[in-house]
Amino acid sequence: SGNATSATNVAGGAANRIVFNTGSGATSFIVAPTASGQVLNWNGSAFNYVAGTISGVSLGSNLNSLTAGTFLVGTAYNGSGAQTWTVDATSANTASKVVARDASGNFSAGTITAALSGNATTSSSTSGNAATATALQTARTIGGVSFNGTANINLPGVNTAGNQNTTGTAANVTGTVAVANGGTGATTAAAARTNLGATTLGSNLFTITNPSAITFPRFNADNTVTSLDAASFRTAIGAGTSSTTGTVTSVSGTGTASGLSLSGTVTTSGNITLSGTVNSLAAGTYAISISGNAATSSSTSGNAATATTLQTARTIGGVSFNGSANINLPGVNTAGNQNTSGNATTATTATNIAGGAAGRIPYNTGAGTTAFVAAGTAGQILQSNGTSAPTFVNNTAASKGYVQAMNIVFGF
Repeated sequence: SGNATSATNVAGGAANRIVFNTGSGATSFIVAPTASGQVLNWNGSAFNYVAGTISGVSLGSNLNSLTAGTFLVGTAYNGSGAQTWTVDATSANTASKVVARDASGNFSAGTITAALSGNATTSSSTSGNAATATALQTARTIGGVSFNGTANINLPGVNTAGNQNTTGTAANVTGTVAVANGGTGATTAAAARTNLGATTLGSNLFTITNPSAITFPRFNADNTVTSLDAASFRTAIGAGTSSTTGTVTSVSGTGTASGLSLSGTVTTSGNITLSGTVNSLAAGTYAISISGNAATSSSTSGNAATATTLQTARTIGGVSFNGSANINLPGVNTAGNQNTSGNATTATTATNIAGGAAGRIPYNTGAGTTAFVAAGTAGQILQSNGTSAPTFVNNTAASKGYVQAMNIVFGF
């Protein structure tokens, strides 16, 4: 008899019931759950089953509300209802957003600061300066000067004073460069001129030595070139032998002369055409053709100096006119009367009446005004219409009787 210290089974209960102590040495069974998914809850005095999810039940002071942190979007969770939080992410280059790849696995970004290891497979794998490094991993020498790409370098004998330690043709150019490559294809000056297409005359220009004074080149008929001093040049062109000024005895041929100044007596034959500005001509008679305009009135003499006025003023309609201004004629373009004579003095007498046409008859439409009767047709007679304009009418029996009566009265 007595109590067992251990037992294989607990008396009472039912399938899936859980045993718990209600006190020292006292045992009971937890009330069975009412639905699948419920969880065991301690209410402070006993165990009981409650819903497996916290829904519609205020957490009260047992738990704090959950709020969305940085880069999360959603309403705070207090256990009263289900809430869904999302990550604030985008594949676009947008500030303060989590980077998310798009459907193709790509995303956009501005500056990415990171420590990279390894090598980019192609320059397109990078952007910005990473595609073109600011320095070479291994410095190289260019013309004997070290270069790593961080700064410009100068090469003596190239862009700064100094000498290049050259060998081969560059040390002593003895070959030729073809004309097609910018050279002459020759080793002598004469051959070079020939290769470059210079004529015999052009080649001979290079034979003239440097002059010690002003000289003039002379191209001779045999394609040679000689150098003439001033006196020899004037002799060659037939301009006299004076070293300063001389007398031009004759000038023949055609052409133009610019800046020509002639003094003294000039005797010419044939025609001289002067164009441009003629500064002055001595008094005399010239049979010359001048084109253009004199620069000023002082360039001419006589009436040509006052080309804007008449040398002698004339009267037009009794008004003096010298061409310097317009004039008005009374009774023509301004109010007034013309001192007329002949038929124009009597306005009541006229040989002809202006207007009308063949066969038309004039009549007065009022005092001092005249018009023409509308034309009639063959056989019609002119009929008075009182104060209205007379008209031509057909020669009817009534009108014939009237005409016959008129004939009897007047003895026609």
